Amino acid sequence: MVLTRFAIVLHRSGGAMTTMIPAFKLCLGGRLSTGRQWFPWIHLDDLIDAYLFVLDRPEIAGPVNWCAPHPVRNQDLTERLARRLKRPAMLSVPGFVMKNVLGEFGQALTCSQRVQPAVLQKTDFLFTYGEIDSALDEIVLGG
Repeated sequence: MVLTRFAIVLHRSGGAMTTMIPAFKLCLGGRLSTGRQWFPWIHLDDLIDAYLFVLDRPEIAGPVNWCAPHPVRNQDLTERLARRLKRPAMLSVPGFVMKNVLGEFGQALTCSQRVQPAVLQKTDFLFTYGEIDSALDEIVLGG
């Protein structure tokens, strides 16, 4: 049995980007809290490929972190997304506002978790989008 632990899923037609991209295009994008918190993520294409990879290998059991091998800090993600969209990202949402307005979800967004896909790496899974730059290029620029 595999226990799944999912990072934030990124894709152009779903996941976190459907909220982030419109905000950034309106010049309302910015870092969350201090921006220093780690942001574990995975591109949807890699998530699907990893899922099929694990299904094909019954020897894989226990907890599996479904995330890219190179997490980024929130500030880095913010800057890289803004650069690709050619928009400024000068805003910052204070942590206390996120926690008060979004509750538990807001608190989760301000937590820092540097997660690694150790099981996937150990079993030689190959990520198509292991780096945030390649994932953002595919999402924003279409490849």
